Amino acid sequence: MKKTIIALLLITAGAKAQTTTPDSAKYFEGSLKIVCGHVSGTYTGKSGAIFINFEKPFPHSEFSAVIMPGDTAKFKKWNPAVYLKDKDVCVTGMIKMYKDKPEIIIKSPDQVKIPGEKSQY
Repeated sequence: MKKTIIALLLITAGAKAQTTTPDSAKYFEGSLKIVCGHVSGTYTGKSGAIFINFEKPFPHSEFSAVIMPGDTAKFKKWNPAVYLKDKDVCVTGMIKMYKDKPEIIIKSPDQVKIPGEKSQY
């Protein structure tokens, strides 16, 4: 049931969310957006969280998407830390600020799209 609700929210979100760039994401705190840009690097923390940095390598990245440890198991077909590096990627979600930088927390593979590629999920 929970997965169905999340899927419906993401479908609805995708229909209503507008696209922005990583360098503009900071202006949309609290907004549901699709952020598209180039993944400059990824990092898996000691906790297992995966950080996906856009446009510039950390710590100078314009924007990050974060997959928390409890959600990484949902990515069964590919490892985001490896697969997304050096690709153009779009992520959908609520933009929040963390340490003065914009980010989206990724809870589901459905929030990640690679333009031109057929959905992996």
